[in-house]
Amino acid sequence: FAYARFEMKALLIEDNLVLATITKRSLQALRFSFVDVAHDGEEALGFLSKQKYDIILVDWMLPKSSGLDIVRCIRASKDHSSTPIIMTTGKNERQDIIKALQTGVDAYLVKPISPSLLKERIDKVLAAAR
Repeated sequence: FAYARFEMKALLIEDNLVLATITKRSLQALRFSFVDVAHDGEEALGFLSKQKYDIILVDWMLPKSSGLDIVRCIRASKDHSSTPIIMTTGKNERQDIIKALQTGVDAYLVKPISPSLLKERIDKVLAAAR
């Protein structure tokens, strides 16, 4: 996918420090030159108030607000309403996936996430957004 030629910006919203570090490295390997990491909903909203992103990865279970609440805020925002969002979570029940998709996520990944699957989902959501 041609996104490697552009300076891409990602927001990763993940409260697990180990997973945040691994996922950030994976995003950087995919040529995202700018990756902000928020560890809770408040911090994520702070980043979103200052910066536009090409993609957002959000964990479902976060301190201070759920990933679904963050997705609702993003979709209601005029600056970020069309930004592709990938939900990352340990929740793998069918009803959870449906709820996340109905809330506005573009893709849903169950942890642990392999770098190749992450790349495939990012390619798909970015292609669809163009």
